[in-house]
Order: sequence, then C-alpha cells, then structure tokens
Amino acid sequence: MSKFGPRFLAIKTLFRWLRCHRKRRPPLESVIEEAYSEYGELNSKDRALVREIATGVVRNLTLLEWLISRYLKNKGKIDLTLKTALMVGAYQILFLKKVPDHAALNETVEATKRLLKGRSSRGSGFVNAVLRRIVKEKKNITESYILELPPEIRYSHPEWIVKRWNERFGLNQTISILKANNKRPPVTLRVNLLRCNREELIRLLEDHGIKAIPGKYSPQAVILDGHFGDIRGLPGFKEGYFQVQDEGAQLIGFLVDPKPGEVVLDACAGVGGKSTHLVELSRGRATIFACEKTVSRKAALSENLKRLGMISQVKVMEEGDCLRAFSKGNKVYFDKILLDAPCSGLGVIRRHPDIKWNRVVSDITQLRQLQMTLLQGLKRLVKVKGKLIYATCTLEPEETTLLIEDFLKNNPSWELMDPSPFIPGSASGVLIKKHFFYSTPPKTDGFFGAVLRRVK
Repeated sequence: MSKFGPRFLAIKTLFRWLRCHRKRRPPLESVIEEAYSEYGELNSKDRALVREIATGVVRNLTLLEWLISRYLKNKGKIDLTLKTALMVGAYQILFLKKVPDHAALNETVEATKRLLKGRSSRGSGFVNAVLRRIVKEKKNITESYILELPPEIRYSHPEWIVKRWNERFGLNQTISILKANNKRPPVTLRVNLLRCNREELIRLLEDHGIKAIPGKYSPQAVILDGHFGDIRGLPGFKEGYFQVQDEGAQLIGFLVDPKPGEVVLDACAGVGGKSTHLVELSRGRATIFACEKTVSRKAALSENLKRLGMISQVKVMEEGDCLRAFSKGNKVYFDKILLDAPCSGLGVIRRHPDIKWNRVVSDITQLRQLQMTLLQGLKRLVKVKGKLIYATCTLEPEETTLLIEDFLKNNPSWELMDPSPFIPGSASGVLIKKHFFYSTPPKTDGFFGAVLRRVK
C-alpha cells in the first residue's frame, strides 16, 4: 500500500497536468498512471478515487475556478499548488456524495500540508478556511449560484466550443451534450464473437456480481451498470472474451461490413478496437491489414490481437504510415479501407475530458488538411466498386460533412452511399441523417461516418 493518500496523488497529478502549456500537455490518463507508478502501489479503491477526483476536476475545471475565485480577497494569481488543492477539495464536497464533507476537507488539508513540505502553515490554513466556507455554503452553491451561470462556466466547456455547438445544434441539444460530457460514461464492452456470444458474457459477468445489460444500438455491446474498476480484472478479460469499445465506435465497424475473402485496410488502427471488430464481423475470414504510427498504440494493438486470439488474422504493417506502407513498391488494392482519421476528438470529451482544454479552434483547420491528405492518398488503393469508410470521433463540420462534400466535388469517380443498410436494428433510424452516420452524447460517444464507393 502506498504511504501517500489518494488526495495527495490527485493534487500531485492535477498540478503536473495544469502546469503544462496546452500544446505540451500529456493526456491526463498518462499523468494518472505515472502517479500510480511513482508513488507506490495503491489498492483498487484508492486508485479509483484518484482517477475520479482527477478526471472530475478536469471535467468541471471552469466551474471550480469560478467558485474558488469567489473566496479570494485578492483576485490575482494564486499559487498553483493551493489552487489545485482547493479544486480537489471543492470537487469532493460538491460532487462526491459518498465522501463525507469532513473527510474531503480534512484529508485534502493534510495532503496540502504534505505537499508544502514544512513551508509556512499559512498555505494549508488558507485551504482549510476556504473549504470550510464551501461546506457551509454548499446548499446555496448547488441550488442557487451555479444555476445562474452561463453554460460555458456551469458546464465547464471553452466558450468557443459552446458557441459552435449552439449555432449548429441549438441551445437545448447543446446543453444535453454538455451535461453528458460532464457525467462519467458507462463502461461498454464489445463481445468477441469468435469466443463467446453476448448472453454468455453477460451471464459470466453477473455470476461474478457485476451487473451487465445489453447495449441499445450494437448487437455486440454489453454495458456495465455502475462498474468503474480496473477492466483488466474483469472475468473474461484475459481469455479475450471482449474488447472495451463504445457503441458509437462499434457501429463504425458495421459500416465497413467486411465479407469473407475481402482484403481490408484499417489505415489508422490505434490500439486495434476497429481492426479486431472487422475480424469478428467477417468471422475471421477477411484479410485485415492494420497501420499505426504511434509506438505505444502499436504495442497495445499487438497485445490486444494476442489476447483476443487474432494474431494470424491481422497483419500489422512495420511501416506505421498508411500512405508509405502501400507505396509503389508495396502496392495492394483493397476491397475496403477504413480511415478512422486523426481528428479534434470533440466527440469523446466525456471519456477524455482533457481534450476540451487542449484544443483551440485553429486545430480543426489543421486537422482537416491532414484528413483530406489521407483521403486523397488512400483513394488510389481502393478497387473499382470498392469502398472507403471515413470516420471521426468528432462532429465538427469541417472534419466531417464539409470535408466529404469537398472530396466528392473534386473526385467524380466516387459516390456517397446510404449507410442505413449496414447499421443494425433500430440504430439506423436514429443515427442516420442525409446519408451520413452520426452518434452523439448522451446516446453514445460522438462519432461520424461516411461510406464512399469508387464507381470507376
């Protein structure tokens, strides 16, 4: 067991993340894992609390900053350690109903003392005083003050994002998305059809006391009700019975619709969520190629293939750049190519809340250029009558509909297909608009998909 408590590690983690400039910030998840390894072994309960506090503070960052500013006599700059400690304490008091106020206050103050390492006690005394006022005014804060705030503060999203979504979706849907982004999303599994079926996986989980229910949109989805522990400890994980994957991401695999005997490329494979799904959908009888540039993701891809029993069904290219991997000297023509393109990631904020703080509007323009470059390069590798499925985990028009419309305008040998026949069950009636696939929170994570066919 670590000699450092979960509040200490939460403050330390958030301090490290907050002090970095936006462009150099590592993913919050990697900072959390770094804290775990650096400060000793934690039991599962403490690990869960560290993650809950760290991600919760980042989800509600603007709101917590606004709240703390109300209690500062000097509205100027506050020491980052003290500010972080205050946000950690305030988050527990306002949002964690199972944590008693006195525990949140006392443990956070003790963690602050330890972090200050014998420096003046004024710092921890200041944290103690502010948190006591928050406890005292808790009812007014939650039932009055917060309700009057503008949405960008109340729901802690950058103003530019709120403005874009409000113009496109209208206020009601925007508020719905903002709320969904600030709630902890359910853990969703995709059953590995090569090893079991959905009913068998649900029964296995429930036999171990884990409540599991079928997903609403994907026939392979299993949603864990209230379970947020380490996925690696779930029954069936080591045996390869499932892969963690949101329902929105699962539906992208159905858009590809791989058939036995086809040759399919997953051009930006990541950790293999969609590559492995393509194996399952083809019952292991399609030839799947996977490209991934990032070394850590490529390693995770290989681990997932091994765990799921798919090493022989997916050929991971040594050259991670999909355009270089299939250049003139190594050209292969594919029946289907899935381009799950690098994007702004604004559709998965509920799972990765740090994304909203690490993005600026100019990123969208830069990413669009990369996305179009990939589309134009990959189109040459698709057989006539073959398909190129374009997907993103964002709904921004520049990266989705407008990009596809521009591609089709400049490529008359391609056409947009209706994705409805490929989407299972009731999902096609809910998630298809004008021949484009959309999924938005709170239904699922935010995904976009377009099925393009080469006609000549």
